[in-house]
Amino acid sequence: VRLLCEGGVVRATDRGLAATLVKPRGEVKFALVFTDDFNEESRTAPAFASWDALRAEHVARWTEWIERTFVKIPDARLQSVYDCALYTLKCWSTPWSIPVGILPSHWNGAFFGFTFFGPALGATGHEDDLRKIARYWNSLVPAARQRASRAYPDDTTADIRYCWLSDEFGNETSGNGRWREHIQHMGTICKEIENCWLYREDMTFLKEVYPVLRGSAEFYANQAVYETKDGKTIIGTCCDMERLATLVRNPFQTTCAAIKALQFAAFAAARLGIDGDKAERWMDLARRLRRDLPHDGAKYIPYAGAKDRNVSVLSGAIPYRILWADDPKQVAAIADFDRNSFEAGNMVKAGSRVCSWFAAWTAAAQALIGDGEGACRNLRLSAASAGRFAEIFEINEPGLMSIPWTSSPQGTFVEAINTMLLRCEGDTIFIAPAVPKAWKDFSFRLKAYDDVTVDVAFEKGRCVLKELSYGPAWSGRPKKVVKE
Repeated sequence: VRLLCEGGVVRATDRGLAATLVKPRGEVKFALVFTDDFNEESRTAPAFASWDALRAEHVARWTEWIERTFVKIPDARLQSVYDCALYTLKCWSTPWSIPVGILPSHWNGAFFGFTFFGPALGATGHEDDLRKIARYWNSLVPAARQRASRAYPDDTTADIRYCWLSDEFGNETSGNGRWREHIQHMGTICKEIENCWLYREDMTFLKEVYPVLRGSAEFYANQAVYETKDGKTIIGTCCDMERLATLVRNPFQTTCAAIKALQFAAFAAARLGIDGDKAERWMDLARRLRRDLPHDGAKYIPYAGAKDRNVSVLSGAIPYRILWADDPKQVAAIADFDRNSFEAGNMVKAGSRVCSWFAAWTAAAQALIGDGEGACRNLRLSAASAGRFAEIFEINEPGLMSIPWTSSPQGTFVEAINTMLLRCEGDTIFIAPAVPKAWKDFSFRLKAYDDVTVDVAFEKGRCVLKELSYGPAWSGRPKKVVKE
């Protein structure tokens, strides 16, 4: 820690650092500089030229980060929450990944694998931050392999299982509880790697992080999938969403996570020309798991035989994007949760409202299937419990508040608005696919898949600007643009 003060003398004392001001007049400028390097490569605090120089550098770096893309929508409250959400993601970003927050109240800056940052970061032009997260999980493969396959620490093809809440070295930092029985986060991590690929098809990077995909797929295939006596293929008993009363069998969300991991690992193996036999097995398991997802005949349900409702039923759409508008049970599950979201409520069984994350999650799912009115309504519900600075909480309602500036809901909120404005399916780009009728004037610059940037402006309900530009990593494949 270094204390810098213009016009003052800084000295170390028994009680810490102190600054003595020499004939202070007017404005006094000082700064605290923190250097935290676990690798001990440098113990020297960076130089501090002046306050003006530091502020100029700060403004320049923020301007560059923010202005890569933009969104301008005609709802001032949603705009404020969107802007604050992106700001929060960058504020909490570390050299490893993005924690819930860098505070004792935010799990001490440790990292969950169950976070939905990819679409938000990818669409806003921050592939560097997205890849950083993937590389962090790739760096922990040895620790994850040891946890899942301790008898074979030198087998680079062995199963991997990440801790639920990891520090920089892959150690478990969560306390005792049923959350230690989560296994959906391996699929979520694989989805985040898929997001890296979707926005920039980099074979070198895919090869670099392939150990995460292979190890996660092998974990599900070898340790989580069960064949029942009646011929079903399911994920066994585990902790799905902590809001549920206990560990559950054939859980919808965890099964969707496993399907995504198996599918994308098989895709990556095919592109890299390796693990052909494994990939064939992974795809077969993914098909059977999808066939036997839990449902009540009309809609998907949180787990086999479930009578209660849970946000997990949105997971086929968001975050895993394995079930789309052409799956009537997923559409029905989204509609049912939308109608009854207050019953499923908050992150924990407390309070009387639905938390910002779950409302934004619902909005993102609705945007994905083209329901702009529903998406807008749920985004307003999500924004209603944001704070004075438009920051999102874990829970914020009269008499109950926890975890302000929490990162995961911020990513989902950004994803929901971006998906209302721009959706990609393969090489097809949908313009304004889920915009409510009341939005007549809006504009945006967002990234589509395959290093393509889309600039769009609507005035009085008419599209007056639609431009595509292609980055250096563009594959060369033509794009079809559909204006909804």
